[in-house]
This record gives sequence, structure tokens and C-alpha cells, in this order.
Amino acid sequence: MDDIRWWTLAEIAASREAIYPEGLADLLPEILTGRFPAPPRVIGAPSGRSTDPSEALAP
Repeated sequence: MDDIRWWTLAEIAASREAIYPEGLADLLPEILTGRFPAPPRVIGAPSGRSTDPSEALAP
């Protein structure tokens, strides 16, 4: 990592850099307007892992 800074939504959406969690630009518009997913989602779960928040700490 060479730099730390705040990015705008437009910069995140247009970037060719690796930005995590993947799909962040698609999630942000609703979150930035105060609308949050219900139930909460675990984002960036490795392939094959559950995205159910109640299972997030399961081994």
C-alpha cells in the first residue's frame, strides 16, 4: 500500500484498482442515503462460505 485517502463513490466505481470488498461501488449508493440491507449481509465472503451474518463466526 502506497497511499491512504478517502475516495468518492465516482472514483471507486471508475477505478481499475483492486478495491475490497468486491462490489463496494454497487453497495454504497443505498448505504450513503441511509438505507441499509435487512437482514445485514456479510460481504466479501470467500467462495463457498455462507453470507448469513449468524454464521459469520462459525468455523
